[in-house]
Amino acid sequence: MAAGETQLYAKVSSKLKGRSLPSLLDPLLAMGIPAHTALKALAATGRRTAEEAAEWLRCHSNDPSLDDPIPQEYALFLCPTGPLLERLQEFWRESRRQCAKNRAHELFPHV
Repeated sequence: MAAGETQLYAKVSSKLKGRSLPSLLDPLLAMGIPAHTALKALAATGRRTAEEAAEWLRCHSNDPSLDDPIPQEYALFLCPTGPLLERLQEFWRESRRQCAKNRAHELFPHV
């Protein structure tokens, strides 16, 4: 990791240290708020404080989707190099050979 990246990571990491999930979640759970609802409130407020999450919950108490589970999707961006890049390129060529070119071949492989 480059020096600049290390400094940036340290800056972000120090900001998040006081905002660990248990320290934010526990006060909400102690209020009797279900865990999935408390997690939704924390996500909606950017995990700033438990107080902000509690206020968000008060403002959204009549929201019909409040108790719905949070859909979680993850995107993985990969910048391969070396042998992994070679294997992916080989896979891509073979895929195009077997399936013929289609719109999926217009984008780099993604997960």
